[in-house]
Amino acid sequence: MIEVETEYHITRSDLNTKPDYKCLGTCKKVWWKDDVESAPFGAQLYCQKCGGVLSSAREGFDYKITKNEPGEKVYPGSDIDVKHSSNLLEQFEHLEKTYGWK
Repeated sequence: MIEVETEYHITRSDLNTKPDYKCLGTCKKVWWKDDVESAPFGAQLYCQKCGGVLSSAREGFDYKITKNEPGEKVYPGSDIDVKHSSNLLEQFEHLEKTYGWK
């Protein structure tokens, strides 16, 4: 299980890999390759949450790892594999309505 923090979110994943993309739009969310529809090489990718442009995510700049526990699960004891679960940090919950995020 990996947990990362971005400007507005805490995101957890059972994938045990670092996020691949970061939204440059209003939400600043991170995404893994499995979260984004495949596109031809060179095609611009867009965020599913706010429609912003996606770019490569960089540890230490776009997100920080707050937990890295390989073999652990987001929901301990569950048979469910969580691709990712993301929550807004409490102080930024109002932004979901402000920007109309999905």
